[in-house]
Amino acid sequence: MKNLTALTSLKPLLAEKRDHLEAIWEITCHQADVLERDDVDELLLSLDNRQAHVDAIGEIERAMPDRTLLRQDRESVQMAIACNQLLERILQQDALNQQKASDRLVFLKRQTRRLSQGRRTAQYDPIPTGVGAAYFDHRR
Repeated sequence: MKNLTALTSLKPLLAEKRDHLEAIWEITCHQADVLERDDVDELLLSLDNRQAHVDAIGEIERAMPDRTLLRQDRESVQMAIACNQLLERILQQDALNQQKASDRLVFLKRQTRRLSQGRRTAQYDPIPTGVGAAYFDHRR
C-alpha cells in the first residue's frame, strides 16, 4: 500500500517538474532572442524568472519519494524520460546562449579598449588661431 501511495504522489510531482522545465525552455529560447537584440534589462528579467523555476524544481526534487519506485510504473518512467530529454534540449540551447553572450562580451571589450586608446591619442583641443597667431600642436 505504501508503494501505491508513493507512486500516486510521484506522478503529479513529475508533471509539475515537466511544466517548470517547459517554462525554462521557453525562457531559454527567449534569452537567445534577447541576446540577439542586446537587451540587457530583458535578459536580467528573464534570468530572474528562470531562477524561480529552477528553485521550484529543486523543491520538487526534495519532495520526491523514493526514485526506485519509478521502475514499477511505466507512465512515470515515460514522464521521467520526457523530463530528461527536455533538460538536454535546455542545456544545449543554454550552451549556445552562453557562447553568444561570451562572444558579445569580447566584442564590447574590444570596442571599449579601442575607444579608450583613441581618447589617449587625440587629447588636444586646437586653439583657434587669428591672423598672425601661431598654432601649437599639443599631441604627445
